[in-house]
Formats: sequence, structure tokens, C-alpha cells
Amino acid sequence: MKHFIAATLNGLKKLLNEKNEITLLSREGDVREAVCNFNNPASEEEIGEFEERTAIELPSDYKEFIKIHNGADIFDLLYAGCNIGGGLHLFSLNEVEESLKKLTYLKKEHVPIAHLLEGSLLLVDQKILKANNRNYLVLFSGLEYKPLNSNFELFIDRFVLSQGENFWEWPIYTAENYYRLFQAND
Repeated sequence: MKHFIAATLNGLKKLLNEKNEITLLSREGDVREAVCNFNNPASEEEIGEFEERTAIELPSDYKEFIKIHNGADIFDLLYAGCNIGGGLHLFSLNEVEESLKKLTYLKKEHVPIAHLLEGSLLLVDQKILKANNRNYLVLFSGLEYKPLNSNFELFIDRFVLSQGENFWEWPIYTAENYYRLFQAND
């Protein structure tokens, strides 16, 4: 399988200015400023050592990302030029390992690889991955686990295309409930 994660990241970088900033078009015409930051790559050796030390086999598309950038922040919001967060924080290998130790409430088969937006965690479900199912990503809100029916590079591609919006929630918003949910106070 040929991975396209590098093409997605390179396309995003072409849209960034010299400060790695970007103007985003959001819901209902809202325009926001955001910033992206990318870590240096991890080597094949570092990835292998991580997998050996943790006894976790990382998905091939996630490994491709780590070889390009060992972690990143995508679409952190800017307010008056200050980074106020709110984007997607993709963990470095060290952060994955630290999270495994700290987040003891997670199911054993779940490996945290990112946190996003309101503090939700993006997880790799090892059981699904080991069954050769490509839809191994799970979102954990702190209360429930939600399968995303996606792999890492497809998630990143859609996250970039949607300019940081919760694209995985779009199917639940219909013309019947959208206005009630988002414009109730107008």
C-alpha cells in the first residue's frame, strides 16, 4: 500500500506563510488564524527501539508520519497573534510512551497518539490493527470510545481538508437539527 501522508503534509505546508500561519475558513463563514508546527523526524532506529521497548507495533501510515515529523501541532488557533491552542497535537514517540504510563484508565489495547480540540484523545486500537483492519482509529472523549472508521493518514487528510473542523461529527448534523444546535441563541 502506498502512503500519501507526505503529500498531505507537503500540501498543507505550501499554504502556510513564513511563520507557519494559515487563514482558515470555518463554519458559517467564520475566518480564523491558525499556526502549524512540525517536529524533526524520528529515525527508523528510534521507531524500532520504541516498538521493542513498548511491545507495540505502530501502524505503517503512522510510522511514515513519524519518519517525516516526530510529532506536530496542526491548526492551533491564534488570537491577537498569540497561540491559544485548540488544534490537533500529534504526539512524538516520547509523548506516546509517557501517555501510556500516565493514562492508566485507557483500555489496554488503546495507544494514544494525539489529543485534539476539547481534550479528546486519538487512539490506535491494537486489536483492530492486529486483525488487519485499516479502520483502527478511535476517539476517546473521556467518557466514551467512538470508532472513527479511519486510519491515521486518512484522518490527517480529512482534518487538513476540513481545516481543523470535527469532520467525523458532520453526519449527525442535518438540516433538521443544525440550526437548533448551533443557532439557538441568535
